[in-house]
Amino acid sequence: MFTGLAKEEACRINRVTHQLPNVFNAANLLNWQEFAAVIQTARHLVSVDTSVLHITAAYLIPTTVLFPGINTPIFCRRLNPKSTLLFKQLTCVPCLDRRGCSTMDCIRNITPDEVLATIIKTNCFVSFL
Repeated sequence: MFTGLAKEEACRINRVTHQLPNVFNAANLLNWQEFAAVIQTARHLVSVDTSVLHITAAYLIPTTVLFPGINTPIFCRRLNPKSTLLFKQLTCVPCLDRRGCSTMDCIRNITPDEVLATIIKTNCFVSFL
């Protein structure tokens, strides 16, 4: 399941997931209570540093946290002992610019294989096939 807000995010999610079976785009479909209820049932969650991490910490849900260079784990302590933090230590990190930069190498250099490895490590991998 993918979540997000705004029409632009829903379109992005559709572009990424349109050929994947068993994937649901819930962007713009859930209110906060429904969103929190869905997160509570997750076997593993992948997210950037957002409020959802407080929910996963409260329920000890295995989580992969992707840190863009606008922030780093240096400034945020890990709330969830079952979380794995992924970030790239580049010379420009942290830039502390909420809009990021033109390259965003800090987040783009985190590979799908790195993310997948954190999911497999927690034995929560579900095949899309």
